[in-house]
Amino acid sequence: MSTQLELFFRDDTEENEQLELFNSGDQDTEIKRHEIRVVKIGLKAAREFYRKYHYAKGCSNNAMSYGVYHSVTNDLLACISFQVPCSENVRASILGEAYKSNVAELGRLAIKRGVHIAASMFVPIAINAYVKEREARGMIPVYALVSYADSEQEHYGGVYQAMSWIYTGSAPTSKAFYRDATGRIRHPRQNTRNISKAEAKAKGWTVIVKAGIKYRYIKMISGSKRFRRRLLKGSRYQALPYPKPEQLG
Repeated sequence: MSTQLELFFRDDTEENEQLELFNSGDQDTEIKRHEIRVVKIGLKAAREFYRKYHYAKGCSNNAMSYGVYHSVTNDLLACISFQVPCSENVRASILGEAYKSNVAELGRLAIKRGVHIAASMFVPIAINAYVKEREARGMIPVYALVSYADSEQEHYGGVYQAMSWIYTGSAPTSKAFYRDATGRIRHPRQNTRNISKAEAKAKGWTVIVKAGIKYRYIKMISGSKRFRRRLLKGSRYQALPYPKPEQLG
């Protein structure tokens, strides 16, 4: 592993081509760790939550989602979803071609408006539940997560920095996405195939163009330090200093 990756590597499990995942609520009610429980929820429940509290209005069909509930009121406070990255090139870029199937994406995160809850408090719990769920179902293990912060949404990745994710750089993005009749933003690649603008129009979807900067973050989530370092040698990316809010311009 490069000196830079060694410098930024963390073994702290406590602490788009894709769309930006993060949408925070107003900070009115502060929630403590002992007041929450994190459980697996279905696709329908996750989409209903995102429809209310995330600008993308939905999540991927292949997403595995986890809800953060208030342990007393049973209120759904937040939702987090993991998915297979749409692009095979993205998967191969994180740990190399040999381990592209061992990469997943933290694709959505939303917090209910009016709730103040630190993402760094529940995201590691959800990641652990996701890893165990895949293991219980005999699915291929996930060694690394990738996620993005979208400058168009005035995000630079502070939520990842608080959890010691590895920042691996940014890239300009100018890409057409689609918005369906419900307001949900659709990736141009659906069910392993690209959707043309003509096909999208026939479905009643409108074209929207995202033009901005995406900040890429990686989190190693399985294996020993030595194993993680070995895998990271196959990455196309180096660890870089964290970007700051003022870089949004």
